[in-house]
Amino acid sequence: MAQAIDKLVHELSRLPGVGSRSARRLALYLLRQQESRIPPLIAALDLARREVRECAICGMLDDADPCHLCTDDRRDPSILCVVEDVADVWAMERSHAYRGRYHVLGGTLSAIDGRGPDTLSITPLLARVASGTVKEVILALGATVAGQTTAHYVAERLATASSNFPPSPFAEATADRPSPPACGGSEEGITHAGASALIPPASGGSEEKGAGAASEILSPPLAPQLLSPPLAGGTKGGNDNVSANGGDVRGGIKITRLAQGIPVGGELDYLDDGTLTAALQARRVY
Repeated sequence: MAQAIDKLVHELSRLPGVGSRSARRLALYLLRQQESRIPPLIAALDLARREVRECAICGMLDDADPCHLCTDDRRDPSILCVVEDVADVWAMERSHAYRGRYHVLGGTLSAIDGRGPDTLSITPLLARVASGTVKEVILALGATVAGQTTAHYVAERLATASSNFPPSPFAEATADRPSPPACGGSEEGITHAGASALIPPASGGSEEKGAGAASEILSPPLAPQLLSPPLAGGTKGGNDNVSANGGDVRGGIKITRLAQGIPVGGELDYLDDGTLTAALQARRVY
């Protein structure tokens, strides 16, 4: 193979999801369509290199700073969706179901890969929440070990940072609301710590708070944002940190996460045990 072709194949194979065989096919296609494909591709790559930058507010990639998502007055600034990467923002936007603002962490915590809290955009997130505009934080992180570990850590930091905020308006509305167990089982308190709470056991509401702010937020008894009010489990006599619309409320900030369970079009027989457990705990009134 010619040196120039070999170099082209090598560079193409370094792209995510492109192996050596796919790189050879792409190289052959480009070389056969040199006049019609290569010049526009070079121009597009050069334009992106010169114009695209990272938004200083949310971390989104755009040709403007702040990005068009942060400057769009039609979006609700009181709702902040925390995601791992820019690709997750694109996925949320394709759904056309979310009209709030975003915050890109830039990755997840991983001791193996050497990614600690200092490598993520957590401090800017706390600063945005402390500004007083944000009323709800949605933890839209993946249902993986790294994603849920990061969610626990971010939730703990948010709970600590919001400890000096004024009392929550949501807590007063739900202080006396009775809360039956969410999903059968005993009424003993449930404690989830760290990544062990990725898929909590299917049990009822707790009489005591779990250990740790993040474990409280993501454990089933304190995650009624996944349930409708009649099924939202909580503490006996009401939980002062749970809002009427679901989510853990601390210092006026409601912390929620994306629901987990049966995908649209999914059949029960093909689902794994963890997904079925999450779906049962997140059941809603029909």
